[in-house]
Amino acid sequence: MAEFSSAKIKHFEMLQKVIDRMAGESGRVKQVALASTAAIVSVSASTHSWWLPLSGVVLTLAFWYLDARYLAQERWFRDLYESERAQDGHVSFLMTPPLAIRRAHNTAMAMMGWSTFLLYAAIILINLATSRFFYVEDPVKPKPPQTGMYQPVGASGRIRDAAL
Repeated sequence: MAEFSSAKIKHFEMLQKVIDRMAGESGRVKQVALASTAAIVSVSASTHSWWLPLSGVVLTLAFWYLDARYLAQERWFRDLYESERAQDGHVSFLMTPPLAIRRAHNTAMAMMGWSTFLLYAAIILINLATSRFFYVEDPVKPKPPQTGMYQPVGASGRIRDAAL
């Protein structure tokens, strides 16, 4: 086991804090995405609106992208940590992952990963199913006959009076 200098250990701690922060933010994005989906579905159910879950799909896509971005950056810093650990001697205190690492883990790849794809695809399906459930074509319903003093006016402009 290699002995590391105190400067190298400090650099490792800085990288580890960044990794922890990215992982934590990714988890928080997932929590907010689930909570917002639950709110959208419950409001949609109470108002019988079909378009609200469709707006939830757009919101879910935004959360999906944001979560994948955090996940890609977390992987960047994990790889940077490993490359710094493998180097002996000089401590660079490099906090920007090299281009090769950034290309190895991009956002599109993170969006298709198991930890994001399954969750957000399920959320989108829930929103679409909710929207489809409440989308019912509403043909023109016959209006109930009005009673009382005023009668509706017919096509000829005359008051319809069935009693006379």
